[in-house]
Amino acid sequence: MYVFYNFIPRGIGITVGALAGLLTTQGIDISTALILSVMIRVLTLWFSVCVGFIALKFTGGLSFKQNS
Repeated sequence: MYVFYNFIPRGIGITVGALAGLLTTQGIDISTALILSVMIRVLTLWFSVCVGFIALKFTGGLSFKQNS
């Protein structure tokens, strides 16, 4: 498995392009590869971000009240 390290925050565009490129080398059509790579990024990255914000909301991590 290849690991891509890049200096763009969260790999905007670079990771999706690299993943689509790897999928096309395996014989998948480019349009299908792009759709799959965007879906993979949304479901793996942004799903966990949303779950984290929900957890912060329920635990009080997002409140700006100062404890005295």
